[in-house]
Order: sequence, then C-alpha cells, then structure tokens
Amino acid sequence: MASADIETPSPARPPTPPAPAPPVDPTAPPLTPAEREAVADDQGRIAVSAPCGRCRYELRGLPLDARCPECALAVPASLHGQLLRFASPAYLRHLTGGATWIVLGTCLTTPLILPQLLAAYFLPEWSMTVWAVSLCLGLASLWGAWRLASRRPARNLQEPLPTGALVRGLVVALIATHVATLLRSVWGEADIEAQVLVLLGYLLQMTFLLSLGRLLADLAGGLPDLALARRARRLMRLLVAAGVPTVLVTVAGIIYVSTGWPSAGAYVFWSGVWIALALGHLAGFALSIALIVLMVRFRRRFIEVARQQAESAERSSPLQEHAQ
Repeated sequence: MASADIETPSPARPPTPPAPAPPVDPTAPPLTPAEREAVADDQGRIAVSAPCGRCRYELRGLPLDARCPECALAVPASLHGQLLRFASPAYLRHLTGGATWIVLGTCLTTPLILPQLLAAYFLPEWSMTVWAVSLCLGLASLWGAWRLASRRPARNLQEPLPTGALVRGLVVALIATHVATLLRSVWGEADIEAQVLVLLGYLLQMTFLLSLGRLLADLAGGLPDLALARRARRLMRLLVAAGVPTVLVTVAGIIYVSTGWPSAGAYVFWSGVWIALALGHLAGFALSIALIVLMVRFRRRFIEVARQQAESAERSSPLQEHAQ
C-alpha cells in the first residue's frame, strides 16, 4: 500500500512585536488636562499658534503626542515654553513683583482720579499739580508693567513674550511724553503744542493699556487660565473706552484754541464736553478698582505656581538622589 504524501503544516509565525514608542524628551513631561484643554481642540490637535522650540516650524494642527516634522522634537517640549510651571523660579518671582507694583501704583493713583476732575472744574490752577502727583505715583505701575514684560530666562526652550518688547517701549515713550508735557507746562506756555503733547500722552496710554491686556492674556494662558485671560483683555478695553472722553476733550481744546470754534452755542458745547469728561472719570475710577482686583488675582496665581513648582522639586529630589 503506497504511503500517501502527508503535508506537514508549517510552524506558526510569532506575532510581530509593536514598533517601539519614540523616546520622550527629558524636557517634555506630559501636559496636565487643563493645559491640554487650553492648547488643543476636541480631536487632540494643537489649536493655537505654536512654533517649534528648535526649528520654529509651525505646529498648529499636529496631535499633542506628535513630533516636529522638521527636527523630530516632541510637541510638548515646544508647548512648555508657554507654560509658567516650567519657568525658572527667578522669573516667577519677577512676575509676582510686577503684579505687586501694579497693585501698589493703582492703589496710589485711583484716589486721585476724582480730585483731578474736581480740580479741572473748580480749581484749574491746581489741575496740573494734581496731574503731576498722579504721574509720579503712577511710575510704580509702569515699573510693574516693565517687570511683567521682562524676558524669560533661557530654560526649557522658553521664548520671550511677543508683546514684551512693545510694552517696554510704550513704558519708555509714556515717561518721556509725560516729562516733556510737565516741563512744557511749568516753564512754557499752555499753547497748542502743550495740548498736542497731552493728547499724544493719552493716545500712548491707550495703546499701552491694550498691549498690557494682551501681555496679561499671554501670561494667563501660561497658567493656564483662559477665563482670566479673557477678563484681562476685556478690562483693558473698558479702560481704553473710559479714556475716550478725555481724548475728545483734549481734541476739542486744541480746536477751540486754534480756531475759536464753536463761537455760537459754546456753553452748550462745553457743558456736553464736561459731562462726558465726568462720566469718563467715574468709569475710570470703577475700572481702576477692578484692575486692582485683577492684579491681586494674577499675583496669587503666580505665587501658587511657584509654590507648586517648589513642592514638585522637593518630591523629585529624593528620587534623583536614590537613582544616583
């Protein structure tokens, strides 16, 4: 009986092992849920402008667990430069000091808002004195803004805030303009040139407030606290709106001095101007109090981040000693 050829089954192939995960950069620890929500959409892709920390490639639209297509740097490593929990302790102390100086300066200048209005109405000869005192006390707030706009120390691919240079430039321009206005009023005549300097100071101040609002929103995004960022921008825009009547009054004064307009109905015109100025000062007084509350909250958040950073360093220190 012929033996049939029996086909021997081939041995089963072992399953293919999964591809190893890419190594994680030591500077790219995982993001917290709050941080992921602040920078990513519902699909887990970056929804904000985020240049790569190494090659500056735009990472918007990439998944959070991806790598830069150009240099293979992990995406979280680039995002950490915007998060304050990865900043150096010295930089966090700088931010805390800046918020403190703004609170101090605003507390000193807010009580002078209403005296400025009353002096403009009833004691014009004292108006410049009150304004000069308010300017000197307001230097504390400008110094605080200067500290908030400082460059971050080079650590973990951190970048300077894009609005920092603009805020610092406006601080210098504001101080120079106010000093020139004060000198012109003391040793010069109250002519059109002096009024133009005053108008320029007001316009620079409004631009400064808008830039400071953007800077605070960037810092709030690094906490991250999107609600605080929206509140900062909204408050600065309201402060700018409250300053519009003062700008209009200054423009009206320049027109009146140069052309004598309006000659007819001047009482009604200037009555409306002064009412608008009074409403602007009252709104500025209320918004200045809101600014104090906002900056106190920023200060608390900066201190909280610094405390959490110190606690994390204390927990990791024994582990590093044990590994060594």
